Parts: sequence; C-alpha cells; structure tokens
Amino acid sequence: MDKRPSSLSKDGAKKSSHRRTKPFLIDPTTVSNDQFKKFVRATGHKTEAEAFQWSFVLEILASNATINQTDSKTGLGRVASSPWWLGVYGATWRKPEGPDSSIRGKGDHPAVHISWNDATAYVSPHGDSSDESRR
Repeated sequence: MDKRPSSLSKDGAKKSSHRRTKPFLIDPTTVSNDQFKKFVRATGHKTEAEAFQWSFVLEILASNATINQTDSKTGLGRVASSPWWLGVYGATWRKPEGPDSSIRGKGDHPAVHISWNDATAYVSPHGDSSDESRR
C-alpha cells in the first residue's frame, strides 16, 4: 500500500485527463545558462526574478546563510504547504541557489528562475513576446 500523501489533496492538482493540442515545436533539451546568458547579453533582457528581486529556492540547494536569512524576521519565509521551498531575496538565473551562489562552472546546466514571460521573450526572434507563432 502506498503511504505517500495524495498529490490531489496536497497541491490542488486535478485528476489527469487527455486533451488534443495543436502541433508545436519543442527543443530536445532545456536552455542552458550559457545559452540564456548569450540571449541576455544580446537583448538586455531582465527576468521577472531580477525585477522582483527574489524567487523560490529548494531548501536542499540553499546555503545555511540563505536559509537563516529566509527564516529571519526580514526574510520572505517558506511556502506554508511546502516548507522545503524558500522565498529567497536575490535568487535569479545568475544566482540560482540565492545571493551567495553563481552559475560559474554551470554553463551547461539548465537556466532556472525563468518565468513564462522570460521564456516567451527568449523564443521570440526579437527578444520580446511579439511573435505568437513561436509560443
């Protein structure tokens, strides 16, 4: 017997269903930090995490300093229903585990802290979300 809690009761997910979709293109791999860095340099794009100045970080990836700051009175805290997710000031694609991390040596790792709007800008040939056909 599976003793794990049902995801339906924990995260609000609905029962799966089958749907037809229009054909679409998808890359065989994720966008790497190096690829995203090239895009940012070419377009000057600022991600939403950079604009908001924070993002969520999985606790196991965060440093003790980042965890302590998150849990402090001035920190953003944790997601109540998923306390392993921390609201971290300074977490962006350039600093994926928080302000004391970097992507140095992780150029081939997937870019993270990328929103739907950031991804839409990335796939647009002009570095913006003007090209609906590439979504």
